[in-house]
Amino acid sequence: MAGEPRRPPRLTPVILLESANLASGIGNAIVMVTIPWLVLELTGSAASAGLIAALSALPAIVVAPLVGWLVDRFGRRVVSVVSDILSALAVASIPVVAMLGPIDFPMIVALAVVGATFDPPATRRAAPSCRTPPRPPAARWTR
Repeated sequence: MAGEPRRPPRLTPVILLESANLASGIGNAIVMVTIPWLVLELTGSAASAGLIAALSALPAIVVAPLVGWLVDRFGRRVVSVVSDILSALAVASIPVVAMLGPIDFPMIVALAVVGATFDPPATRRAAPSCRTPPRPPAARWTR
């Protein structure tokens, strides 16, 4: 309508998205420090702590090509949310396993690698907006 003033865009989706990004980033930073520290405390070996730090970085290299396909198939938002939830569950399972019994180095490595496997989809979201833009029409090539 020509006579109505324009409504300002809602900021709630942007605030929610950025809050989720902040929480995920803080959680990932904490895990990057605490997992090698836990291994150092349990084993007393700096080499083991370095090994787990390196092994936690490996899934980013392996999973990255798959992330693009998942984003194309399911959408950036879905992949981001699901990967953050799965990563959080994997990392949260470390203290649960430790409470159930003694935890050893191979178990920590396995849980840390599983948790790191789901980080690349979450960290590569880079969504320019909170809305999914409409798909452009398919290109029609003519001869």
